[in-house]
Amino acid sequence: MNTCERLTGITRIWYEWNGRDVASEGSNSVQGERLMKWKYFIPHVWDSTEDKTTWEDVFVLPEKKPGPGTERKSVWVTVDALGLPDREDSERMETFKNFSSKLGEKDHYIDRDQGDMIVRAESFNLKELLGYIEIFIRETFGDDRPELSEGTVEDFRGTHPHIDFLESLGKSADGSGKDRSH
Repeated sequence: MNTCERLTGITRIWYEWNGRDVASEGSNSVQGERLMKWKYFIPHVWDSTEDKTTWEDVFVLPEKKPGPGTERKSVWVTVDALGLPDREDSERMETFKNFSSKLGEKDHYIDRDQGDMIVRAESFNLKELLGYIEIFIRETFGDDRPELSEGTVEDFRGTHPHIDFLESLGKSADGSGKDRSH
């Protein structure tokens, strides 16, 4: 299997962002390298930074523009809390068992191909969520000190089909493209 076949879709995006030839780079070459500052966009509106949730979708995008001829893409990350087992709800219990098996003894599990992250927590607030996104960036893209800043829908326009879809729906009255239904 060549290096190109071993790389996940998200790792491929990293190489594209940095103007690297995917076929000539080893998949471990990104570890520990300082990359860039990152923007994040959360379609759901948090009324308070102390609100808690059991899952959230976050889009991340390096502030650095890609090289010439490279399409600018964002990565969609879904962070799920393990939560608590609920023996009364068979679907929730099955999800808990599935998440538990993926976590094992670890505090988090990342599925890079799907852009999913499971964390060992009952729920999380916005600050904790952003900490998980930093872990995701560190472990997925090798950025040992990621710096996050909040982006707008305009910053992310055209970087992911889901963002463009959300924006086309005009989900919020303030025109931000943010979804208040989560």
